[in-house]
Amino acid sequence: MDLEISTLADNIAFSRWVSSWESPAPTTNQGTHELGFQRWFKFKEAFAPSFVKEVIEELPYKPKAVLDPFGGSGTTAVTCQFLGVPPSIIEVNPFLADLIESKLCPIDLDYFMLVKDEVEKQAKNSCTKALEDEYVLPPSFIEPGVKGRYIYSKKTAREILALRQAIEGVAMPEYQRILRVALASILVDTSNCYVNGKGRRYRRGWQTRITPGVFSSFHSACVCIAEDLAIALCRPIADYSLYRGDCRQQLKTVELGFDFCLFSPPYPNSFDYTDVYNIELWMLGYLTSAQENLALRKSTLRSHVQVTASRPARELPSKHFQSVYKKLVKARGELWDSRIPEMVRDYFSDLADILELMRDRLNSGNYVGMVVGDSQYRDIHIGVAKVLSELAPSLGFKVESTKRVRSMRSSAQQGGNLKLAESLVLLSKN
Repeated sequence: MDLEISTLADNIAFSRWVSSWESPAPTTNQGTHELGFQRWFKFKEAFAPSFVKEVIEELPYKPKAVLDPFGGSGTTAVTCQFLGVPPSIIEVNPFLADLIESKLCPIDLDYFMLVKDEVEKQAKNSCTKALEDEYVLPPSFIEPGVKGRYIYSKKTAREILALRQAIEGVAMPEYQRILRVALASILVDTSNCYVNGKGRRYRRGWQTRITPGVFSSFHSACVCIAEDLAIALCRPIADYSLYRGDCRQQLKTVELGFDFCLFSPPYPNSFDYTDVYNIELWMLGYLTSAQENLALRKSTLRSHVQVTASRPARELPSKHFQSVYKKLVKARGELWDSRIPEMVRDYFSDLADILELMRDRLNSGNYVGMVVGDSQYRDIHIGVAKVLSELAPSLGFKVESTKRVRSMRSSAQQGGNLKLAESLVLLSKN
């Protein structure tokens, strides 16, 4: 598609998508529970579509293809389709990869509703069976659980597993995938837990809480998806490429054609996203053993302390990093985890590796846009944008700009103050 010719039409399509929503902050996903595609699954940390559009339109050239190596909720990819720019996405989390592809892949609305109705019918006929005996799940997931604590009552679990079983019987993978996403969207609300960056926690008073109905919740989720499938028809393109796995490996092996990279890596705040999506990964069958769970965790960016480093760190020619690292090592005994200094070092080592892999696939003058967030441990502030800006020249990039786009609240362990910057770092290949 000729981007010069299609710009007006693409902007009209984009405007139709976001017309009822205004972003409270450029890189936040807050308030998008009513926005098409975004409402399919609650995802707090994501770009606003308007932010993606603004960054792309402010480039000194019109990109022909955009890469996001940390696909997340798929906002970059979906926005690119609305703008007529083919996206390439890499995502290590298999559930999130399905979520992304469900938003990008063309789906026939009428057939979706037919398949949905059949899935509901089959599940309602089988939900009284002891389906929990047919699936491998951690003992804490289903009543009686462990020491009287469990994520799902037996009745709720059987209804969810009945839907899962019916969905697994759907012949066409794209319809199986999108129905699995609908089921994923209700798993936390119908559970005895809530989920934050540190994983799952039991709700207050969960023993007496009346959980939402599984079948009514699933039906509502499918209705939302169906409404948004109509919006999808106005997208000027349906092209996309999705690669599943560790981006540090995918960037080495996959033949990707792109001339702009826009992404937001996990922040060095020790959030383990394998834990954050633990319920979806297990209940939907993406994980079936502790070994698979560990393998997925080891495939993620080294932004958390849950896995001991299995790869050596590289030299990092950044004065700010060297200063921060020395302070962290000195304060090791006062940190909430003694492995934090190495985690921070390995985090920047991974990002440097990723930037080098991107550099080798970009042409001179092509841009990379990164949204990164600062972190802090005790009183030691880690300026992530500053470190990456100092590393860029050694990696073959010129720093075009660094712009603060939002302030984030640090965790209780870090003081809980609004003082951590979230920044857009724009680099160009030398």
